[in-house]
Amino acid sequence: MELISPYLVAIAMLVAVVFILWLPTRIDYRVTARDFRITLMGIPLRRIRIGDIDHITTHHEGWAEQWWNTYRPLRRRLMIVRRRGWIRNLVVTPRYRYELKAALEKAMELHSRP
Repeated sequence: MELISPYLVAIAMLVAVVFILWLPTRIDYRVTARDFRITLMGIPLRRIRIGDIDHITTHHEGWAEQWWNTYRPLRRRLMIVRRRGWIRNLVVTPRYRYELKAALEKAMELHSRP
């Protein structure tokens, strides 16, 4: 039985590392009428109901779930503070954070209307 070439193992490990480093950049954020969704290549990973969002800020406040899609999160950070839950803070890094913040605030305003 022939052994696997060490070069083949090294190439497979390199491909795995590149894939793991590339995967977080595919995280995207969607605002719908009912919820805020975090998706990975279109597959929903996390959903937060609009009614559960207390407020949105650009400043970091304590412990938070980190949903970064960049390697430089400080310039694009947006914190969503929920009303309930074990970990109430959620950090996302959209490309245009003020546009996402405005879309979330508009959805919150529409949701609060009777």
